[in-house]
Amino acid sequence: MKVSVIVPVYNEEKTVDEILKKLFSIALFTQIIVVDDASTDKTPSVLKNIANSRAPFLRKFTQSATRNLIRKNGIPVADEYVDSAQSTTYSCAQKRATIGSEKSGAERLQSFSLTTAHHAKNRGKGAAIRTALKFVTGDLVFIQDADLEYNPQEIKKLLRAFSLSPSPVAVYGSRLMNNPFPKRGYLTTLAGNHAITAFTNLLYATRLTDAYTCYKLIPAKILKNLNLTSHRFEIEAEITAKLALKKVKILEVPITYNPRTYQKGKKIKLRDFFLAVSTLLRYRFQIWPKRATISPIIQF
Repeated sequence: MKVSVIVPVYNEEKTVDEILKKLFSIALFTQIIVVDDASTDKTPSVLKNIANSRAPFLRKFTQSATRNLIRKNGIPVADEYVDSAQSTTYSCAQKRATIGSEKSGAERLQSFSLTTAHHAKNRGKGAAIRTALKFVTGDLVFIQDADLEYNPQEIKKLLRAFSLSPSPVAVYGSRLMNNPFPKRGYLTTLAGNHAITAFTNLLYATRLTDAYTCYKLIPAKILKNLNLTSHRFEIEAEITAKLALKKVKILEVPITYNPRTYQKGKKIKLRDFFLAVSTLLRYRFQIWPKRATISPIIQF
């Protein structure tokens, strides 16, 4: 199955280059979609340098302004504009070991695509994920933050769990499954995560250990059919709530976690806790109307 990776980015000039190189080095993905949420630092120029790089792992082959969707080897390629900002898709090729050939050491040339999109205004992680979904061509969608708190190599654990399931499921990477009370990180964010997870389990009859994890592997058809509307970090709560309401089984696998400080760029705040709680209540009881979906405007 083809796996598309969504990477929402906001002011990650120090880490986005490294996280993308880690993703490029893994032979599991056929598509990487990066959405810059109107960064104010050097993130846009870093992404441009990556796209224009002549390194062996990335070969730019088109950047032509056109109204028609160009396809090469079945991969959509176009020069588009998202929220009045440029979105470009490139075809990439890299010699990488595949899962099935790792034991024999054999390698093959595997193609994948890199798509970059840019929001004209900062709208939040949820909005960035929703924008990225418009470009997804894979069968499975994996969400990866642009910081270095999560290790991309651990997607193998999520894919393994998915492959062993007899029916379509969502797989979460749990930071707390093996260590509910890690010594690293902020006590307030840890307590907030435990509270949100417990509240999720209470409202939706789930048995999760880490409801607010970034690492989610979800079949593309299921994720697109959730009709997501969130703008900020409450997207995590909305995804879990709607999966539970649709009776989609959620599996968890333990992953490692390297939390960073607010001085180094951590962004989640106290207001996001209350947004998560209100989101869980809204979709469980429908006590507030849903927010109108603001779709990206694509111009040519």
